[in-house]
Amino acid sequence: MSDAYINRTATKSCGEPVQAWCVYRLDTGLVKEMARFFGGSASVTELGAGVGRYARALTPSVRRYSAYDGMPGIEQRSQGWVTHGDVSNASLELAASDYVVTFEMAEHVPRKFESTLLDLIDRAATRGVILSWSDKGNDGVGHVNAKRASQVQQLFCARGFHLHSVPTRALRSASYYWYFKKNILVFEREPPTAWVDAPIASEMARQGTDMRRCGLNRCCRSAVEAQCIRGLRRNTTCMTAWLEA
Repeated sequence: MSDAYINRTATKSCGEPVQAWCVYRLDTGLVKEMARFFGGSASVTELGAGVGRYARALTPSVRRYSAYDGMPGIEQRSQGWVTHGDVSNASLELAASDYVVTFEMAEHVPRKFESTLLDLIDRAATRGVILSWSDKGNDGVGHVNAKRASQVQQLFCARGFHLHSVPTRALRSASYYWYFKKNILVFEREPPTAWVDAPIASEMARQGTDMRRCGLNRCCRSAVEAQCIRGLRRNTTCMTAWLEA
């Protein structure tokens, strides 16, 4: 990423000098909720880490944080917090971690490299993925592969991941920036099950984060009630997701 790109895309509302720090804005509300989610014991690999703002903020709250970005000279720009890594390179070696994190990066990856990116994420994530994939096409600078949340769910369900609605909702609600509130998704390798209050279940459904739905092709069954023991908990909804045979 060139200095010209950084200067062009930085906004006056950042409240910071026009530099790399300004483009990669830190959502402190999101950071606090992610720290709670990781609980001090998880390892994390971040792709598209920019100059390492999330790496710096979250490192004290995790067991290990490994950050990568394709920006030329990123090691110097990030003062050593981020390692250079080209996600269009299928042989890129990444640190395997409990969770892979990537924020507003995938939409910048050309579609011909989409499978390579997903393969890299799949190999590196031992437990799950936290990502924000923009659905803004021509409205965003360099957005060559925007996708709706339902399309992203479909891609990850096809690879054996399951949408986890409870942390998805928690991270969205804690975020300050509108794009995180709209685009954050949490996927787990193991099918998650959680009981949530009925109002929360309704809000999840409105946000499109109900685990009973997974993309437009129904890669996850919608008839989840068959998997729930009804009546055990009053005014609650069983939120679960699992792949069809």
